[in-house]
Amino acid sequence: MELVELECRNCGGRLSPDDFSERLNVIRCQHCQSIYALKSASPPSPSSAQVHEKPTVEMPRGFSVVEDARGLQIIYRWFTGGFVFLLFFAIAWNAFLVKWHSMAFERQEWFMSVFSIVHTGVGVGLAYVVLCGFV
Repeated sequence: MELVELECRNCGGRLSPDDFSERLNVIRCQHCQSIYALKSASPPSPSSAQVHEKPTVEMPRGFSVVEDARGLQIIYRWFTGGFVFLLFFAIAWNAFLVKWHSMAFERQEWFMSVFSIVHTGVGVGLAYVVLCGFV
């Protein structure tokens, strides 16, 4: 094994073994404070390197991962039994509003229709959510 003396490229000073940090694999010049990274002749052994294993995490409810020839697919099943309840609720809500608006037009009372415009918006939004839930 050949002993090699190292010199600082910046100031030409001699680099001593005391300036070497084994943990960081760098050496610092005492004279100009330049830092040099040293290349390792061999890769670090697994015993010297700290290995951090990731903990396994449980998949959230409704998610599944399928890996096949096409690639990786992450599937989320969001349909629940609550959409069946919402279907009947949306039918009842919107049926009431249709009856309400028909009564307002029969009596020619525009205030009844204006009063229920927010409720009609909720009914349309609820019908949209239910439709998307089943599709």
